[in-house]
Amino acid sequence: MNVEFGISPKVAWQVEQSEKYVYIQNVSNGNFYELEEVGREIWLGIAMNKSFLQIEEDVARQYNTSVAEIEQDIKVFMYEMLLSDLIVIKSL
Repeated sequence: MNVEFGISPKVAWQVEQSEKYVYIQNVSNGNFYELEEVGREIWLGIAMNKSFLQIEEDVARQYNTSVAEIEQDIKVFMYEMLLSDLIVIKSL
């Protein structure tokens, strides 16, 4: 799956000074989110316009695992972000 995602225009976000967390607010509904570790890496990959495959490979490399082991978890995480209007699909 080589889908490209983008950050929703409904979102305001920032990286904490220590770069340990990403704070996100969906300004259309006021919901706040805090991402760390893998979630932060996925978010920053989206912010850098990386494809789903690039994000998977980056996370697998960083956490010394295989793409096969993490693929389903990343798909679920991104699906949840789509449902929360935090990201949008840019291209399939």
